[in-house]
Amino acid sequence: MPHPLRVGVVGVGQIGSRHAQIYAGMPGVRVAAVCDLEGSRARQWAETLHGRALTDYRKLAGLVDAASLAVPTRLHGPIGRWLLAQMLGLFEQAIYQRLECIHALWPDS
Repeated sequence: MPHPLRVGVVGVGQIGSRHAQIYAGMPGVRVAAVCDLEGSRARQWAETLHGRALTDYRKLAGLVDAASLAVPTRLHGPIGRWLLAQMLGLFEQAIYQRLECIHALWPDS
């Protein structure tokens, strides 16, 4: 049997917590970590989903194969650039609708 896809969620507020719940219900997927600046919120979701709680997204490296980015749009560039350099990144909204978001992720584009 293949190993489950290990996913992380960065930002477990209203949208990110829904991502985490959906992942948790998918066959072949395990929520390995959740990350939120509010440590208590990260711990709550990590306990519920049997994953690790983090407050620094950079600690996802090596823990997950893919991550959802569900943080305020203004943070998509810096966090998204790091995620995409490390793993598969999934964004909670269409970044192509705003050109500055694309340039923040891919400065040479």
